Amino acid sequence: MSSFAAAPQASESYSAAAPLFPPNDKNSPSFHFWTFIIRDGDVGAAMRNGGKWVTTSPTPKCNISLIKPRDPNADPMRPSKAGYEYDNGEEGQDGAKYGTWVLLSDECRKRLLDGYTNASELDAKTAKMKADGLKLKNVACTESDPNMAGKSFGGAEIQLPIGIDEYRYFNYVQNRMPLGLEKGFQITVSKKGDEEWTGKVPHLLGQEFVWRKDTEDCVKVTFDLKDWKTWENNVEGVPGVVFEGDKVEIPTTHLWVDFDKYEMVWFWNKKAIARKVMLIPFFLKKPVDWAIGYGLKRLKKGEGYVEGEDEGES
Repeated sequence: MSSFAAAPQASESYSAAAPLFPPNDKNSPSFHFWTFIIRDGDVGAAMRNGGKWVTTSPTPKCNISLIKPRDPNADPMRPSKAGYEYDNGEEGQDGAKYGTWVLLSDECRKRLLDGYTNASELDAKTAKMKADGLKLKNVACTESDPNMAGKSFGGAEIQLPIGIDEYRYFNYVQNRMPLGLEKGFQITVSKKGDEEWTGKVPHLLGQEFVWRKDTEDCVKVTFDLKDWKTWENNVEGVPGVVFEGDKVEIPTTHLWVDFDKYEMVWFWNKKAIARKVMLIPFFLKKPVDWAIGYGLKRLKKGEGYVEGEDEGES
């Protein structure tokens, strides 16, 4: 597995026994959500969004969890030997756009690919559906698992095993890919009250993120029921699933956008909940494939990286 260009490979510090969200740590975010892009069998890019619920004032507020170099003199646009830390001091702004690309270590990417991409339960369900001659819209889950009623769907134990010392480089989502591919990953957030925020991503038509103070360590995503029935889905064994009217709400930790198979898969930790093939007209597949490859090469080099320069470590 190839390393990211210009990315210093420090020693790994992640430990399965070490909490990713240390209690009473002011620098620890309340939640993360990750979007991973698969290309040529590897995690071509990882996008992180996170937040920190703050309750020191009379009313709670949700700050945006950003990343900054530990070395205050480091160039934020270049890989830093000193590594990175979270900056949770900026209050979220209604209508603002966010998104941070993070280049992860080789070991971390392998850990994610090996342990957090298994959609075999969806494969089995789809195979049975086809064998029975059924259509997806007739077998889509339309009620939550009764065995999961009242069970927790958040907590550090369901977060992905990614330590901040495995971050090799970061920069903010911009508009560097052809066809607007990168810009479409930005999330636009909306404040729905003191204790609830939502977010929409242009590439995710029909889905909306939601995070709330009463479940501060978890992100959920909502689907219109009509859209939900176009996804292969399975909520068995998943707590916190809500079917209400024409909406479906599921907890989620990450989304895989697989440009090898042209499919998207929503996960809650190791559980694949919903999958959908991206329908791209055949005459657009070549230009889209080229644009993705071109854009990912630019992301891997980093915004400040110029071909032929040294690694620019600080």
